[in-house]
Amino acid sequence: MKVLPNDMGKAKERIKHGFVQACRGDPLARLADERKFI
Repeated sequence: MKVLPNDMGKAKERIKHGFVQACRGDPLARLADERKFI
């Protein structure tokens, strides 16, 4: 990914936000629920 230096802070925050959203709660349980595993 290429980011202009003046956009670096914003890019870091967006990446951090995405990571937090992906890891929120219990990712394995959520995956099991989505895939209908018991």
